[in-house]
Amino acid sequence: MQGDNAALASAFHARIKAAEDEEGQSIHEILIAAGSEEEQQKRLSEIDERCQQTILAIREQCNNECMESHQAARLEKRTLFQQWTSSRQTRISSWERTARNTKDLQLELMPAIINARRTNVDAGMAINATQSSCCVCTEEIEGTGPSSSSGSDIKKRGCFSPCMHATTCLDCAIQIWDRSRTCPNCRGTLTSKPEALHL
Repeated sequence: MQGDNAALASAFHARIKAAEDEEGQSIHEILIAAGSEEEQQKRLSEIDERCQQTILAIREQCNNECMESHQAARLEKRTLFQQWTSSRQTRISSWERTARNTKDLQLELMPAIINARRTNVDAGMAINATQSSCCVCTEEIEGTGPSSSSGSDIKKRGCFSPCMHATTCLDCAIQIWDRSRTCPNCRGTLTSKPEALHL
């Protein structure tokens, strides 16, 4: 922008200089031409008036060019800002769409994940569910064999995720989740709230 203003100012001064040179040439021609002093003075007045009009016209033209340059610069800035705003909105929409798709995928896969946790014994993942008592409170918990008791005083067995250890009752497992979120067997970090293991 400053470069454009400097160029316009330089062009303005060049035009003024050309008008002044033209005026000086005309005056020189009048002075060396034959004629009375009155006639020469009249022609000098005409040249001076014409030169002033030329300078005013040049100044007005330069002002108009400056205004057009400023308007063009403002229009360019407005266009660039609109392009940036549009691009930003497109990126935001893309991020929101990706987040929605990710959430939808998580909701879609959640039943399969839960089912896999409950059936991962068949998939070959070892669940430590052989203890008949909770390793924390020592209360009896649901066993793994058909001879296990299943009375109302038998506590449900809790299962940790992702390690799938199941050596505590569900109540103690939930307390561990609330306090430390660390498996008491492998000391691994738990990623979700323990669930009852149905065996």
